[in-house]
Amino acid sequence: MIAAVARELGRSPAQVIPRRHLRRGDMAPPNAGVESRVREDLAWDDFALSPGDMARIDRPDRAERRRTGPRPASA
Repeated sequence: MIAAVARELGRSPAQVIPRRHLRRGDMAPPNAGVESRVREDLAWDDFALSPGDMARIDRPDRAERRRTGPRPASA
């Protein structure tokens, strides 16, 4: 869902994620070693996430067809 919100905002997921953390009150420092990626990661301060964007990001993705890991064991 982060990628979809990022596309709609014309941003990258690397910009949306720190914006989400800031909005929630916790901040994760950018973690990149390439200068261009560091600049991209830090370009999160000039846009906002709406309450709807936050809800979409925080909602678990239930798209089973996109599951990449093993299925959890059934209890």
